[in-house]
Amino acid sequence: MEKLKMVFRDFVWPQLPEEITVSDTRQAQKLSLQKAGEAVQDLGPAGRTVTGEGLFLGARAVSDWEALWRCFSAGGTGTLLLPGAGPMEALFLKLALSGPPREGRIAYTFTFWEVLPPLRTPRVVSAQAGDSLWRLANRWGVPVDALLKRNPNLPWCNEIAEGERVVLP
Repeated sequence: MEKLKMVFRDFVWPQLPEEITVSDTRQAQKLSLQKAGEAVQDLGPAGRTVTGEGLFLGARAVSDWEALWRCFSAGGTGTLLLPGAGPMEALFLKLALSGPPREGRIAYTFTFWEVLPPLRTPRVVSAQAGDSLWRLANRWGVPVDALLKRNPNLPWCNEIAEGERVVLP
């Protein structure tokens, strides 16, 4: 049976952290609509956040901590492997000691942010039958305000003519 492991770049945790939490969120924008209250626009996935806490124990505790600190200090993104999950491109965002270090024991916490690949959206699209500013913004995952700013000729609520060219921000 293959041993479960956690890896970031070239650092392999000597033992799995005591706790690992993976949370997934979406980006959203709240919009105020004249005389109609508010609406929420879904802007798509924001990427996962991985947090956790662990211990380095024994004679190698200090050297394991120093190696993890060097990995964190290098900055930038890298591949993060977690038990039971596929690889993800991530930024090592936070590393902290948790409580005072003791002989043969170092407790720590960490945070990683998943880095999603950029969306490949066209720069100019053609409106489809029944499209509105709101529908176009949702389809392409852009804020309505940014779409309106790039296309001041577009009507705010009404249908946009089929075939009309729309510039994406």
